[in-house]
Amino acid sequence: MKHQIISIVCCLAVALSGIPAVGAVSTVAAATLSDTCGPQITWELRDHTLYLTGSGAMDDLDVAVNHGFASFHDVIGLFDTIVIGEGITSIGERAFKDYDGIRTVILPDSLREIGAYAFYNTGIHSITLPQNLEKSVHLPSRPVKI
Repeated sequence: MKHQIISIVCCLAVALSGIPAVGAVSTVAAATLSDTCGPQITWELRDHTLYLTGSGAMDDLDVAVNHGFASFHDVIGLFDTIVIGEGITSIGERAFKDYDGIRTVILPDSLREIGAYAFYNTGIHSITLPQNLEKSVHLPSRPVKI
């Protein structure tokens, strides 16, 4: 009985102190990461996949960094697949340049433009270009199944 009371008091002390309990660490590690990467575009990282959703054009990398967007660059290495959602019309210049861990990219039918060097020097193995794509420059520098 005395040990149960001590255990309860210790648990309450940890809970009230704000120190994460052992079980909470695994919850934080499994949490979904997300942020913005343009005025109307957000990203979310789940299960080694980067999902971009929203509408309109994605900013070029230099513009995005200057405005605090493109924060998914902080999680490079944690994803190998990119899924760009329907409604996004443009991928910014240098958006994923030099990210060797990218293997698969899924593009929406709404995509009209892929900016310069957006996928240059990546490890992409598979990409299917939408039929309505109007402009695409500097696709991956390695052979890719298109």
